[in-house]
Amino acid sequence: MFKYFNVKVKYFFRYNKILFSLFLIIFCIALIIPIAVNIQSASAAVNTQDLLNNAVINQSGLPYQDLKILIMKIINIVLGFLGIIAIILIIYAGLIWMTAHGDEEKIKTAKKILIDAVIGLAIVLSAFIIVSFILKAFLGEGETPPYQICTPSTCTGCHQICNAQGTGSEYTTSCTESCAPPPVENPFVVKWVDPKDTEKDVALCRAIQAGFNDELNENTVNANNILIKIKDGKKQGEICDANKDCASDKCEANQCVGEILAGIFTATKEVFQFRAEKDFEENTAYQVEITTNVKSKKNIAINSTDLKRKWVFATGTLNDTTPPKVSKVYPENNQVDVCLAAPVEAIFNEPMDVISLMNENALSIDPVVMAGFNHNINNADTLIANPNEIYQKNKQYIPLLKSNIIADSCGNFLDGNGNGIAEKSPIDDYAPPPKGTDPDWSFTTGTQPYCKPEITNITSNGYYDGNEITISGNYFTITGEVIFNNNVYSDSNCFDSDFYPSQICVSNWADKQIKLKIPAIAGASNGAINGQVLINIGEFFSNNKEFTVLSPHINWISPEKGGKGQYVTLSGVNFGTNQGEVYLVKQSDHKIKIEAEFPCANSWTNNQVIIKIPETIALGEYYLQIKTNDNHFSNINNFIINNNPPGPGICNSIPSCGMVGTEVILSGERFGNGSNGKVYFGDKRATTIPSWSETQIKVKAPTDIKQGNNPIKIILNQGQVDEIESNALNFQSPCGQGDSCDINITTPACEPGACSENFLCNSDNCICQAEHCFNGQEDEDETDIDCGGNDCDSCGNIGDNCDNIQNTPSCQPNNSMCNYGLICRVSDCTCQERGQEGDQCDSNTQTAGCQASNNKCLQEEGFTCNPLNCFCTKKPFIISISPENGKVASPVTTYVTIRGGNFGASQGLSKVYFGDTMANIACLSWSDTEIIAIAPFGITNEAPVKVVVNQYESNNDKKFTVNSVIKPSICSLSPNHGKAGDKIIISGTNFGDFQMNDTYKSLVLFDNIETEINSWSNEKIEIIAPQGITITNPKVKIILKWEQAPNGTPSNEVSFYMDPFISGIFPDKGPIDTYVTIRGGNFGDTIGKVTFNGIQANLAPCQGAWSDQEIIVLAPNSSTGIVVVEVSLPNDTKIESNKDKIFTYNNEPLAPGICLDKKQGNQGDLIKIAGNKFNETQIENEGVVFNQVDSNVSLTDPDNWTNYQIDAPVPQTSSGNVVVTKIGQRDTGKKECVGGIYIFNICVGGIEKPIMEDVILNSNPVWFKVTGPACGNNIKESNEICDGTDLNNTTCSDFGLIGNGLKCKIDCSGFDTNQCQGSPGVCGDQIINQGETCDGNNFNEKTCADFDQYKNGNLICDNNCQLDYSNCRQCDLNSDCSSLCCKENQCVDFSQCQTPPIAPHCTNQRKDEDETGIDCGGDECPACVIPSVQEKYPTGNSVCINKEISATFNQLMDKETLNSSNIFLKKGNDLVNGVISYSDENNKTTVVFSSANNLDKNIEYQMTIKKEVKNRDGLTMASDAIWTFTTGSALCQMDHVKITINGVTKNDDLFTCADDNCLGDQNSAILGNQHTYIAQAQDKDNENISASYAWEKQDLNGILLTIDSKTNTQLITSQRKNGDAIVLVQADATGMLSKSGQVKVKNFMCEHPWNFQDSANEVANMGFELFYCGDR
Repeated sequence: MFKYFNVKVKYFFRYNKILFSLFLIIFCIALIIPIAVNIQSASAAVNTQDLLNNAVINQSGLPYQDLKILIMKIINIVLGFLGIIAIILIIYAGLIWMTAHGDEEKIKTAKKILIDAVIGLAIVLSAFIIVSFILKAFLGEGETPPYQICTPSTCTGCHQICNAQGTGSEYTTSCTESCAPPPVENPFVVKWVDPKDTEKDVALCRAIQAGFNDELNENTVNANNILIKIKDGKKQGEICDANKDCASDKCEANQCVGEILAGIFTATKEVFQFRAEKDFEENTAYQVEITTNVKSKKNIAINSTDLKRKWVFATGTLNDTTPPKVSKVYPENNQVDVCLAAPVEAIFNEPMDVISLMNENALSIDPVVMAGFNHNINNADTLIANPNEIYQKNKQYIPLLKSNIIADSCGNFLDGNGNGIAEKSPIDDYAPPPKGTDPDWSFTTGTQPYCKPEITNITSNGYYDGNEITISGNYFTITGEVIFNNNVYSDSNCFDSDFYPSQICVSNWADKQIKLKIPAIAGASNGAINGQVLINIGEFFSNNKEFTVLSPHINWISPEKGGKGQYVTLSGVNFGTNQGEVYLVKQSDHKIKIEAEFPCANSWTNNQVIIKIPETIALGEYYLQIKTNDNHFSNINNFIINNNPPGPGICNSIPSCGMVGTEVILSGERFGNGSNGKVYFGDKRATTIPSWSETQIKVKAPTDIKQGNNPIKIILNQGQVDEIESNALNFQSPCGQGDSCDINITTPACEPGACSENFLCNSDNCICQAEHCFNGQEDEDETDIDCGGNDCDSCGNIGDNCDNIQNTPSCQPNNSMCNYGLICRVSDCTCQERGQEGDQCDSNTQTAGCQASNNKCLQEEGFTCNPLNCFCTKKPFIISISPENGKVASPVTTYVTIRGGNFGASQGLSKVYFGDTMANIACLSWSDTEIIAIAPFGITNEAPVKVVVNQYESNNDKKFTVNSVIKPSICSLSPNHGKAGDKIIISGTNFGDFQMNDTYKSLVLFDNIETEINSWSNEKIEIIAPQGITITNPKVKIILKWEQAPNGTPSNEVSFYMDPFISGIFPDKGPIDTYVTIRGGNFGDTIGKVTFNGIQANLAPCQGAWSDQEIIVLAPNSSTGIVVVEVSLPNDTKIESNKDKIFTYNNEPLAPGICLDKKQGNQGDLIKIAGNKFNETQIENEGVVFNQVDSNVSLTDPDNWTNYQIDAPVPQTSSGNVVVTKIGQRDTGKKECVGGIYIFNICVGGIEKPIMEDVILNSNPVWFKVTGPACGNNIKESNEICDGTDLNNTTCSDFGLIGNGLKCKIDCSGFDTNQCQGSPGVCGDQIINQGETCDGNNFNEKTCADFDQYKNGNLICDNNCQLDYSNCRQCDLNSDCSSLCCKENQCVDFSQCQTPPIAPHCTNQRKDEDETGIDCGGDECPACVIPSVQEKYPTGNSVCINKEISATFNQLMDKETLNSSNIFLKKGNDLVNGVISYSDENNKTTVVFSSANNLDKNIEYQMTIKKEVKNRDGLTMASDAIWTFTTGSALCQMDHVKITINGVTKNDDLFTCADDNCLGDQNSAILGNQHTYIAQAQDKDNENISASYAWEKQDLNGILLTIDSKTNTQLITSQRKNGDAIVLVQADATGMLSKSGQVKVKNFMCEHPWNFQDSANEVANMGFELFYCGDR
């Protein structure tokens, strides 16, 4: 078989010659296509009729097909067939090869077939590509049309798009555009209902029917979603006498059964019908409601504000038995020259059964239209049938309406012949031709294929709802729809302002003219506003015509529900500038109208109205509607009044437009304090909120704000049951024509970038205006150069009046009334040039206070804006002086710092006066904004201070008062800029000779932060710039204290400028695009630039990526390995990371990257974490931590955790890092064969994939400040007993004491009664009362060392609340006692220390047979000292939650016994997870317990060291060592890192041993000498705190082995070579800055030893070996 097939294939293809020939044929066809198409197009242009009358196509019923499309399909089929054959041959060749069993001939045959088949496949693919390219390039085929290809037989609606510019009578055969009408975003609404709303005398047999503007989802048409009942009927179970008493029309056993009518629903396309299971009741009102659960096939719910979805009707007493008749048809009888695609239309004399009209057999035509008709229903009495293929030209057609199918709403069949009887036979069809006579209804076609409706003109007698408009044009037929700005109107009823039908919308519909009312907006689903009008006839749409409507229109309301007192914003157009009325209309009774309140001073503008829901209104569903001042009504919007409390109410937002980072001030009420609130711009949450109070919020527009309108709103308690929201106000981004571009009112200038495209910011008035207003030309719409017209400023020249309101007595300046470059002078309201003295320069005149803007003044001539009064001036101005008083009497005077502006860069000829006396300048300290003057001798009492510059005098309202107080006086700082830790020299006078004056200590403050003093003299002080400065321009002052001024006398204040710095880079390694957090300070809030080895890094794409202390960037595509990070500020300051703050590129998986929407909040606040690589879901071991505490993100809502955002609640913790942890996959470098096996390292039968392993990926850390109750703010808050001076109305008398000395404990956990007087109190109440020296754990902050006779130890408080010193130690060594000796930690006489001679074996450093320990115990040796705990830490209360627990023994201990069985920490009965470490120092062992996490706040812990721990002699303690302590709520801050080396604290190390087993080696298996380094993070009190550690080395000479420890202990091993190195360790602790320590290491040893040849055994006899050093 294979052989036979092979022969056939060989001869069929013959080495692909046939295949190649086919390729050439196809290629030639492709080249011929353009010619064919041109011929086709030309033929169509000459004689379209021949194409349309193609007998084969039209008579066969096959769809018409474009020639080029047909050719393309044939080519695709041929190429596809050839491709399949080629693939079969490849498979066949493989089978031959596999079954050859080494037969060379078969293998050769298989190879040949395989090669030929591959070549053939390549030819096929090439042919397809080339032909496709030629077709698309020539025919211009672009993207696939969204609908079907337009052809005459399949798409009769094509003309409306193809010939949009013509009259609709042409046909273009090359039309390939979509068949669909122009897409409009219509809401899903009801077009008509039957019976009509409020219709009376409805026949008892009628069906209930409705039509929609889109196809129905038939599954949603049911009794649950369409509620039909007897109006006001009784409910299920209520007592009834008759059926009509019940809503369901069913009364059984005097009880109502059901809630709604029983019946059958039928739906098809855009209509539904309901037939009750029995006739309606007589004289009964029925109610129908189509709920919003009814949906279109596009799954769009019915519009909730569509008034047509709810209606009522009333029955009469009769049934309808009269058959329906035809009233009017189109085309008319005997009409000629009918378009080839004209619809067939019929209007009946009564409402019809629309399901029967939709039956495809309801209409037939002779000759037959093979493709049939598409039936549409415009109203219950109208049928529109569009042919699915065009008619033949010049042909008579006879339509027939089938009487046995078409029926009226009661089921009576059509009376086609008009005899009053429904025969339900062909003789009753409309209109049957009598035998041998002409038909009653026929029409004759012409040659025009399509006659789409065409609007030529629209006229109107007004532009408000209810005014009549006339639409003129062609081909309107006899019925259809008017689409008014995307809302459909037929001849159904319009509505009045009370929402009741009042008039017929369409008063006349003829083929060339339509008359209708501008739709009353109350009844419209969207309302009629400025927009387009077009006509729809079945499937044909007319051209569009613009029409202007001036009726008020509500676009949206916010919120859509709320309680009484809720503010609601109605946003839209055409509200007018004068206040009108807003009604709340009860939906269940439109006659109930309640006027809303207006809560704000600016509640009403032309596009926005703010109302307040009245307190007296009843709960329920309402419509909101505006009535303007000139009595025009708006559309309606739903509003629900519920029992919720009112949300925040926003009255104003300034500005109302802007861009990213724009600061907006929201004013109103009920904002809260911000602890549970969020602000949104549209759907984007703002993360930067500088301030939040009950009535005002300052918020910055978020980085991801969208272009366009972003309504601002406030949400309180989001996601909780008590969530409430405010009304929203419009915020446009960016600003447009007429909007203010002063989006930051706190700065003096406008923001030019605030305006949208094609608009520029007018710096005179901070208004966005069209670009042509600034081009220096007189444009078409301008009356002069860059002024006049609709867009530009008025053409006010110099001296012209610019009073905004001229009928008031005062000047109301308006800059926009002056020409460009001029401003309106506030003094006389005339247009003047910028910069003149006295011109106003307030950048925002709408706000109280001065918003000084230098741009409004002519700076080129030296004018600036005086911030005191917002007037342009050349004059200097003084803002403040310090100090405001001091001694001025020879030889003592006072230096005074004067702050302000326009002083000039240097003094020159300028002067300073105190009164009339000129002052000298201290140390030449003069700048444009700050002067240090020496108060001159001779002045008395109050002396006004002024500065004179170029004969201009400043204000003189700042006065210096002479008194007798000597003030320290600063004249300069050197340098006057720097960073924390820098040395600064303060020069001046009156500092005093010493910092300490008796018991009074003078201070130097940097903005109230005390500095470290290096030296102090009367005229010079050397200080260290302190840590913790949070502003870039702190003020330095001296507080001088002495006996006469115990509270201190301040000096003048002098400015210092902080340098930016980098404190850390996190993470310090990762791949490209890693989110990297750069920590430091003084970066400023203005974005600068970050580079990695000179390659600029992009800021992280989220809010808050750049702040004063933290920058988040994406690691750029820089060089691999270690890179230096540099931050450049806008002022060209550059900060480069030093060697211990670098970033290293690696190939690890990319970790998640994060930013926070806000960087502070309270416990429970929901924080939005933005970034990437979160994946869509959280899995085990993944999560978010705040300061190492799990956030427990709720996953019940999938939106809480997406790939780009996590909503995480703040847990109970303190401030610290936020980190997202994910489990990632890392390539192990190994591979596996999935679904197969490896054979000779080849994956057979499967897919080779890399083997991956799980890896923990931590994001970059972002600092988060936990706010809330703060101890120390003198305000008692939750969880506090008291706070500072706020004692919660508690006094000493509440404790049985007297006096006013009651104080609050420093941690706010209770009261301190030490300063109270009176009764002794109660021993054991933890309060040191009168007569007590201690109480419980309260030692009044005393320790043994506070008493002269003791060195250390532990105080005890006895049962009488008196101090017990028995555990205090006077000494540890004899040297601790001056002339005594130390025995048992007490200083005693030498006689008590003398001991008799001891045996020799007691000093041999061995444990002998008669000893219980090394050189101790037994009969002859001194007694062994058993181990004990000498020092325990911590003890007492308010212990920091990150402290480590430590104990120091009195001797060296056996490390094997220092384990978790013998040493543990408990919280109640629960063991605390932690790590035990130890170190030896000063012949004592210290053991440290480090908790795995921070300790819980305000909890008592118990530490236990079991007596089973042993010393190195194997001796145990006498008893367990147990102590307790209680935590506070604070974190101790890391101050430094202590390093011990082999038990000695030091920061340098020396290796001298080059042997393999040196003295003190920790691991003899490792070649080289080892020293043990132990790092310990400590606070400023040298107490241990928990931290993580990272070690590294700087070792250019390679003298040390690799360092890899991640614990606090590192074994440092030297190599056998000399040189220097540095060992670094960095301690990191959550919630604080990292600290580092370093050790300078030196190797000085023999690198190349060689053995001394001791042939005479001279050295060996001495007991050691001798080596020479070859490198000496």
